[in-house]
Amino acid sequence: LENEHAIENEAKSFQAEEHAIKAFDDLDDRIIEKLKDTSLYPELEWDATVRNNNDLSKEEIKFIHDRKLFIREAFAKYMGVDVSEIHVDDIPVIAFIGSGGGYRAMISFTAVQESGLYDCGVYSAVLSGSCWGMGRLYTTVAQSHENPIQASLEFYRTELEHSLINAYGILKGFAETSDPQTAVELTFGSLIRKKATGMKLSILDVFSALLAAKLMIGEDPTKQFGDFKLSEQRKYIDGGKNLMPLYVSIFHIRPWKEDALKSEEAALFPNYEEMFEKHKMKKDYYRWYEFNPYEIGNEENPENLNLEKMLNDFLNKVLACYLALSASLKAIVEEIPKFLPDGKFKDELKDLYDEAMEKIGTQNQQVFEGHHPIPQPNDYNFSYHLHPPPPYKLGPDNNEIFHFGDAGPSNDLPMYPISHPKRKIDVVIGFDCSPSIVDHKIFDEKQDVFCNRRGLNRITRDVTNKYCEVYDFVPTGKTNDEFLPPAQKQFVLCYMQYLQNDKVDPSFVPAKALFTNILNFSYNTDQVDLMIKLAKANWLESEKQFSFLGNIMKAFDDLDDRVIEKLKNTTLYPDLEWDATLFSGLSKNLDFKIVVYILQLLEYESTITQLHENPIQALLEFYGTEFAHSIINARGVLKGFAETSDPQTGFELIQKKASGKIYDGGKNIMPLYFSTFHVRPWKDDALKPEGATLFPNYKEMFEIHKIKNDHYKWYEFNPGNEENFVNWCNGGAAPSVSLIAEINQLQLLLPDGTIRTQNKNLKDFIQLHNQMITIFSCHLHPSPPHKLGPDNNEIVHFGDAGVSNDFPMYPLTHPNRRIDDVIGFDCSTSVVDHKVFDEQQGFSCDRRVHDFISTNDEFLPPTQKQFALCYLRYLQNDPNFEPAKANSTTRFNFDYTISQVDLMVRLAKAN
Repeated sequence: LENEHAIENEAKSFQAEEHAIKAFDDLDDRIIEKLKDTSLYPELEWDATVRNNNDLSKEEIKFIHDRKLFIREAFAKYMGVDVSEIHVDDIPVIAFIGSGGGYRAMISFTAVQESGLYDCGVYSAVLSGSCWGMGRLYTTVAQSHENPIQASLEFYRTELEHSLINAYGILKGFAETSDPQTAVELTFGSLIRKKATGMKLSILDVFSALLAAKLMIGEDPTKQFGDFKLSEQRKYIDGGKNLMPLYVSIFHIRPWKEDALKSEEAALFPNYEEMFEKHKMKKDYYRWYEFNPYEIGNEENPENLNLEKMLNDFLNKVLACYLALSASLKAIVEEIPKFLPDGKFKDELKDLYDEAMEKIGTQNQQVFEGHHPIPQPNDYNFSYHLHPPPPYKLGPDNNEIFHFGDAGPSNDLPMYPISHPKRKIDVVIGFDCSPSIVDHKIFDEKQDVFCNRRGLNRITRDVTNKYCEVYDFVPTGKTNDEFLPPAQKQFVLCYMQYLQNDKVDPSFVPAKALFTNILNFSYNTDQVDLMIKLAKANWLESEKQFSFLGNIMKAFDDLDDRVIEKLKNTTLYPDLEWDATLFSGLSKNLDFKIVVYILQLLEYESTITQLHENPIQALLEFYGTEFAHSIINARGVLKGFAETSDPQTGFELIQKKASGKIYDGGKNIMPLYFSTFHVRPWKDDALKPEGATLFPNYKEMFEIHKIKNDHYKWYEFNPGNEENFVNWCNGGAAPSVSLIAEINQLQLLLPDGTIRTQNKNLKDFIQLHNQMITIFSCHLHPSPPHKLGPDNNEIVHFGDAGVSNDFPMYPLTHPNRRIDDVIGFDCSTSVVDHKVFDEQQGFSCDRRVHDFISTNDEFLPPTQKQFALCYLRYLQNDPNFEPAKANSTTRFNFDYTISQVDLMVRLAKAN
């Protein structure tokens, strides 16, 4: 009976497979007929549109906004804070990127997506093998499950035993569907559709169809028509439900082959032959193309094709995701040594090849190595002669056909799309499953080429964890590439390598194991399980490096308690045990001390700059690279803390005093910081009730006093010695206190999403200590009755001195300072009208230098020394840039790009 059942099942299987074979009958006719059906292909009646700029599409901009709203809760969970403390503007833009590496990359990159951090991602950029996994993830066969990632991993575990180049396995797959005919039409029908457009097919088109048949077809293919149109993936990311996929490919541009003009176009140039001979000597290069659910495009010749209005099945989905094996001969030659053991054979092989290339010459070598042994797929070039009229210049856009290829030979990671000038990505998690991980030099070389083309500096931050190295990519503002626009945004790369892990299996080296070879398309369950286990174990090893993300928000915890506790520590604050001298008269008030330290990290004298050989150049470099985020952009501030070794200390806003050492022995110019106290007689000069009772006629006396003009009392802060008041300020009090005064106004301007509105601890901290600074001269001369004046006030309000004078003329004219020459550099807004300068200095002279004997000021002593002022103004010296009026240089702008800083530095030096 068992034998009868087995025979019956076998017979049914043969019938099903026969049915699958018959699905290929009349395939051409069926596909061509359906191509006329506008209900299936409504885009046949639409006009395709090409956008000619490098801006993000409006759909992508909306997606970013929606995605941040969607992941707010997941981000709060990952940070370990309440969701109420997270505003969408504070969420960093995180991109996950996957390398090539065949099934190895497809399986392992999918496995790491089960992490909590992946739920906080915005983009997922993939190439080659990682494309295969991502392409499958955004289909009904995966998305119909509650957990699409787990569903894909289960598919890999059970359905990869038959290779895609095994005809029986493909037919068996079709036979097990509810409609083999539809399954065949969806996969192999794409070849017919492409051929119908007049395009010549390549072997890689067939490979892509086989790959799609293996990975994309589910139990009911009748519901999968949209799975083969890239624009249909929008439904899976609308509202920010999932990360936005970026699929990448390259066009290998060989000037001697791709850039030539047609004969009729060449005829417009009398010297075309000579011109082309010179042009074809240029080096070949790779142009990167990006495919996302909204557009296809490239940045070099900024043209982006809207997918919704074109027939976007095979070209835009399958080909974009499933390109491999199409490398140039040069890339193949470079790949072979990675799999050979070191030794004589490897060295001799290299010597023989180098000798052969030397014999044929540089140009012939370039042509030879640029050849693709396996022909690349052909597709119509949507940017062909997009900008009429002729004559056209030499370049790849003279070609009606372009050839998309595997991006791995250019870079094993999709670094180009994630560094798009308009994509403001903060953190990149890169998972490298490529064969290149066997030699770290390959990664270094490819990233150096990328940085050179894109205008970035790669700075090593931490390479102590072999599973996850951390690098900073900092824009330089310029690129050495003829076509590619420079990057505008700094980002951090967490570079994860799919390496051997003794905790999983010491004998398994994924980049060298035979079964993980990129040309192997047959995996059993145990092999897939091993790869998944290794990917997850390596992720756990790597996640230690991501702690900076969690530490940012946790650094806010118990901020008040930590700071107040440390204020009792006399090691940090030895001045707590000192007596203030009569000269300083500072009462030991903790509120004042907190304010004094609150922004010390900004001071020039800090060890941050003084450790450099050239502190001034170091400071200019800091301005050029670190001002991309405004100080009122919470994300930028958080990122700054995250990049320190100890974010918690950063939030405590305490820096050990170093100023005294920096000026000892006259090593540096002595800094004088200034602030003013706006004294309003009617408000600041009154006596308290107990003091007023000592004057029988106080009311009448104060009525006369309060109609006096208000004036600005100037305060000076300098490093001083170890025991006076100014040392409490540590050289930083004036700018700190001045900024505190500015915060009173800034708080009215801060948008939602800043630290001020989102973090209660820091908000309360700023608001509390903004308001109360104890005046050190309050009743310094204690024998009442006290006379009317600002020293009756326990509170002083330090403000920006610029409202009194744009130059610190008062302290420079101190009677006991014997200054001969003053070089004044005026960058204030007043430079637009010289009258403002004249009026301010006239008033200053009246207060300070009336006749060298007396002064017209009731309080200020007269100066004693003549001096010369060289008045330098920061004026226009570039026809297009007027610094005092430019929008970018307004005093409330705290967001400067590298190019803006470079322009300002250049102008200052020129002036």
